[in-house]
Amino acid sequence: MRHDFALFDEYPEPREDESSRRRFDFPMTTFYGTRDRKVTRAMVAKWRAFARGNRERDSDDDDDDAPAFECVEIEGNHLFPLEPGAKTTWLRHIAERLDRVLASSSA
Repeated sequence: MRHDFALFDEYPEPREDESSRRRFDFPMTTFYGTRDRKVTRAMVAKWRAFARGNRERDSDDDDDDAPAFECVEIEGNHLFPLEPGAKTTWLRHIAERLDRVLASSSA
């Protein structure tokens, strides 16, 4: 865990000019824990700058297309993947996201 926080403390903030040149050519999903005291939604949402396109999926969005960027709230702390309920929610979301991405790429 010390290494996790060391990486967090040392990671440079991306600059706008960098993100406009280096975009990932695939849909991106990010996750954050609601009770994380170190990483906020706003911090995780900055990954949007590296996603292709600008369309973000809202939690109440029923559109089946895979958006370029998705920021998902998971009930839990920083290590939510280790919490049984949160882990189930997280993995279920990943599986659903992969289904949407695959469906939109084959359409």
